[in-house]
Amino acid sequence: MLTDTPADDLLSFNATVEELHMVQQGGGETANLLAGPVTLDFLALQGSFAWIASQDLPADTYTGVRLVFTPGSYDARTNDGASVAVNSLSDEVTLLFTTPVVVTDTGYKKIVADLDLASSLAGLVSSPPIDFDPTGSSRDDSSTSSHALDELKGVVNTHDVSASTLVVDATADDDGAVVLGQVLVRVTSTTLLLADDGSEFATRADFFDALVDASTALEVHGNLVSGAVTATRIEVEDNAAGGGEDNLVKLRGLVLAVNANDFEMSIGSVDKGEAIVMAANGGSVPETQTVDFDEATIFFGSDDALTTSAALVVGARVQAKFASYTSAPFLASRVEVENEGSEVENRGTITDLAGLAALSPSLTARLEATSPAVLGGLVTDETTDVEVDLSGATNVLDTAGRRRSGTRSSRRPCASASKAPSAVRRSPPRSTRRRSKCTPAS
Repeated sequence: MLTDTPADDLLSFNATVEELHMVQQGGGETANLLAGPVTLDFLALQGSFAWIASQDLPADTYTGVRLVFTPGSYDARTNDGASVAVNSLSDEVTLLFTTPVVVTDTGYKKIVADLDLASSLAGLVSSPPIDFDPTGSSRDDSSTSSHALDELKGVVNTHDVSASTLVVDATADDDGAVVLGQVLVRVTSTTLLLADDGSEFATRADFFDALVDASTALEVHGNLVSGAVTATRIEVEDNAAGGGEDNLVKLRGLVLAVNANDFEMSIGSVDKGEAIVMAANGGSVPETQTVDFDEATIFFGSDDALTTSAALVVGARVQAKFASYTSAPFLASRVEVENEGSEVENRGTITDLAGLAALSPSLTARLEATSPAVLGGLVTDETTDVEVDLSGATNVLDTAGRRRSGTRSSRRPCASASKAPSAVRRSPPRSTRRRSKCTPAS
């Protein structure tokens, strides 16, 4: 029974935030701080933030952040890509600060609103619908604190090679419709700089030489500090090979199988180009997708470093980009392995503890049907006994009867004063029960 933590069984939970207001002490609230509706996959935000608003706030004292979701915009998917019906008990939530936040006419504030997804969902994924009743909290973070951004999208406004900086006309969405405004981006000696064809620029000077103001589209990864982004990776996304940025498609999901020149992935969300994906698949987003790759496909690891297709393993979380997406085979131009180097998690139930007394301790478990190892065929089904080697493992006992405040956490909307960054993230987990991360023994 997973009545209090259905997020554990979900690959993605997408919802559209259409309004964000700062709530004033004594009554009232600001106007909507969003430039337009923003669709987010809250389960994709692991240890990072989605920046969704940047506005000047009226000087006042604020008690919280009010989010309004678009009714009917909720889309939940399990690890195999299957949709799960969602019943919304409320389409808005006020996320309170622990203590009121004072905003003055000068200065900069960074407000983080944390949607606690695990506590917001109830019911059984195996017996839908699941109920969504949003809850969470907000906080006022130090303006100089560093927050890892999921992505920052935009077009180059100006660039300065001597200062190693550029200014991006940034948006909160991949389609360029929700304007954030101008954002300063700092390029360091360790920033990975990639050309439109996926090749790495030889030098920072070459990167800056390739930029065209008011034209070059960029995807920036990095850390938000004092309203500016220190970049860890920058990709040119003009998509010349695919006929322009409007033809670019981005899919996010879970690897189910890996072959010599392709891999199968379940689709948790379409980060860009949903209409293109639907047109190529008979009018809907498929549950799974075969993704081809070749010697020209670029692979990234979770640390923004280049890697290879060897990083693809069953259960890895990936984002695949396609310069062109019209009909099979669908050839990826770039693949980001978002959890490279970390262990794939398979959930299950312990069936035998006899092996704990052995010199090399182990236990026996049966994995859930939606675990990556079962979906990928590494384990026959949920009735198969799997030996779990505990040698060198860190074991965590989750206490029964408590909720976990995240499975992979939910990003938080941030809003700041005098240019308020508004980001979304999920909270770190509080434990609920004993669980084991299982890797099938060979």
